[in-house]
Amino acid sequence: MNGATAWGAVASVAMNLEEADRAPDLELSEIVWKSVRGADSPMPPPVRAGFVRALEEDEEEGEEDE
Repeated sequence: MNGATAWGAVASVAMNLEEADRAPDLELSEIVWKSVRGADSPMPPPVRAGFVRALEEDEEEGEEDE
């Protein structure tokens, strides 16, 4: 646990951490990064990916076998 004077302490106290996914992800990630790597360490840009599953012709939405 970081102290009250740690980098990002004021911002993290204001975040809603009671429910999953309610805190701003980039801001929280930067606070965690800097608490581990140091306040002067720049955080790398986030990597995001989307996953898509191609439907087979007989699986397409709205089509049902009768």
